[in-house]
Amino acid sequence: KMASEGGWLPGYELANIIHTGTKEGMVSLDKSLSDLVRQGLVKLEDAFGFANDPELFKSLVRRF
Repeated sequence: KMASEGGWLPGYELANIIHTGTKEGMVSLDKSLSDLVRQGLVKLEDAFGFANDPELFKSLVRRF
């Protein structure tokens, strides 16, 4: 669970809020990590260790 202003949110709720908030500038950790890998600023194996959803992260890195 994650902390929020109103108490605690399950992780999947927070992920959904971030996903639906992309128009407002919210970006998931996995998306940010994949961007850094594609820019050559972070090694794939290092970023993979921090990914929240390893399968999603791998698909984001391969997408571009």
